[in-house]
Amino acid sequence: MNKQHLRKPQSSWTPTLLLLFLCAIPCVRADVVINEIMYDPETGAAMDEFIELRNTGLAPAVLTGMTLEGALTATLPDITVAPGALLVFASDPDNIMSFYGLDTVYPATGALPDDGGTLILKDAEGNVVDEVTYSNDAPWPGGDAMGGGSSIECIRPDLDNNDGANWDTSTPPENQGSPGDENSAYLEPVATPPPAGWQFAEIGGGDGGAGWAEGDQFIVRGAGADIWGTNDGCAYLYKKLDGDGSITVRVLSVEHANNWTKAGIMVRDTLLTSSSNVTILKTPNNLNVAGSNNGVTFQNRPTEGVASVSTAHQGVFNPVWLRLTRSGSSYQGFYSTDGENWIEIVRPDPVNVPMGAPILVGLAVTSHNASAYATAEFDNLTLDVSTSEAEPPVETPPPTPIPGFVNIDIGDPLPKGSIQWDAATDIFTVTGGGSDIWNADDHFFFSYQVLLGDAQMTVRVRSLTFTHDSAKIGIM
Repeated sequence: MNKQHLRKPQSSWTPTLLLLFLCAIPCVRADVVINEIMYDPETGAAMDEFIELRNTGLAPAVLTGMTLEGALTATLPDITVAPGALLVFASDPDNIMSFYGLDTVYPATGALPDDGGTLILKDAEGNVVDEVTYSNDAPWPGGDAMGGGSSIECIRPDLDNNDGANWDTSTPPENQGSPGDENSAYLEPVATPPPAGWQFAEIGGGDGGAGWAEGDQFIVRGAGADIWGTNDGCAYLYKKLDGDGSITVRVLSVEHANNWTKAGIMVRDTLLTSSSNVTILKTPNNLNVAGSNNGVTFQNRPTEGVASVSTAHQGVFNPVWLRLTRSGSSYQGFYSTDGENWIEIVRPDPVNVPMGAPILVGLAVTSHNASAYATAEFDNLTLDVSTSEAEPPVETPPPTPIPGFVNIDIGDPLPKGSIQWDAATDIFTVTGGGSDIWNADDHFFFSYQVLLGDAQMTVRVRSLTFTHDSAKIGIM
């Protein structure tokens, strides 16, 4: 999510409108997932089977070179699809188009087994983007999906869609599923709160990341351009701590959104994108992908706003243990395959990064792809520090909504936008998404009032969070 701060103009007339659209995001492969499966139609005929894919990403998804493998096989069309777009594939496209009144169904080869099967979606480099193995056994829904007329539909496509508990039968059964339309079982994503004692931030913007705990595991999901260079974009689950000590964690898995998707331990001075920091991070396991390093990188930004430096060890695979130690402003990075025997990543020069107090300590994930999410799973997290946790900041009440303004998301952008007004400081805070205001179609958040007659509007833009070179905010 992007946040902008505008000072309310001092004028005798009400502002006609304010607008915000966020970055003009380049089209890349986004989070395309398997969303609906009709594997045992009422007729029992393979010609009535279909599957549906959904782009759950924040940006348009380029499907060029992507393939579907398993029980049904297909080459995805050479097109770009919008966030939320649905694509239907079937072995008899004409039959499915005729029965459901669809304009487009893409061809596939094969048949979906009635008692369970596997579907695998791969990108152009052969990386597995999504994989679902369905069955008639619990926790998969079964019921009317077993020849009773229903398909199975993913409930929350943003969560694990290989978990049968995240699927339900389409309703009512006589509709024979919902290809090309919203799933009857669909639930909107909900914010997952961080574990007690932890805080979560999306450094560099975003509105879909989260950090949470499941049993003894920590899970962090985020996007972001990178943790590198002079500015970072990542999801960060953290605590505020004082003193020296160490943080240790085992990285169980890192989802592949890019060869340089990274997840691991981060210590940083502030939540500014340009903050000084020290990290030890793990990339995904990519055994057969050109350009992959399958490694651990120990890196830091010595002072705010300067370029990051790093040393990496290649040929290290998940799961792997990571450890970062601090003594004053001096840091050391280690990794281990068993949690007992540690290998230090020795830098050419000692890592010395002065920071204020308290420091931020936690787990970071960057997808290295601002338009796609990556999820990392951790366990065996231990914090060994010489002093107690710093007091959390005092929360301030939310800003007051602006009376009389009408808000609308034009072009159905994601994330959805909002605008609020802090009466005490007379500052507008605007958030929103969208691909651009340009060419033949616009996608942006728009807050406005109707004005009759001539007028002039003046506003001061206090700040604009960077998400893209062409991000814009202003008057329309």
